[in-house]
Amino acid sequence: MKEYKEKLLKTVFAFLKSLDHQIDKCNEITKMLGIQPLVMPSKEICFREAQWVAQHLSKHVKEYGVVQKEIDFFKVSAWLGMRLWHESGKSFPLLAVVSILNLELRKSGRILDNAQLKKIASMAGNDGCKDELAIGMNGLYMVFRSCYRLNFITKTNP
Repeated sequence: MKEYKEKLLKTVFAFLKSLDHQIDKCNEITKMLGIQPLVMPSKEICFREAQWVAQHLSKHVKEYGVVQKEIDFFKVSAWLGMRLWHESGKSFPLLAVVSILNLELRKSGRILDNAQLKKIASMAGNDGCKDELAIGMNGLYMVFRSCYRLNFITKTNP
């Protein structure tokens, strides 16, 4: 159990570091344009939402009978990214979260193009305001997890 928690914590920190990096990259542009910079959610919000993700992950594993051998970066990052986006008052573009997921997907040899990424971010961004048009945190997770699995299946089953 301790090893699992350490892996989860490592995944959470990796995501938060990537999110901070994405926000910094965006702020290079906001500075050039002279517009208000984006803000990384506070440490308190990050900690609280990371705790929520850990509890939700436990419920998810029990509800669906998931045998979790490794921490799923896509699941943790999609859930945490959506929670942080909502809880921080949407202080950063959801496209930053989608880009992080796409960078992880790239490691498997597959990547989504910019048009798809913008559409995914837009559909995820409707969460809580236009739910009938939203994919939410589970949909965001499944988009990237499915692309990853499809790549794995394609590589192993020609």
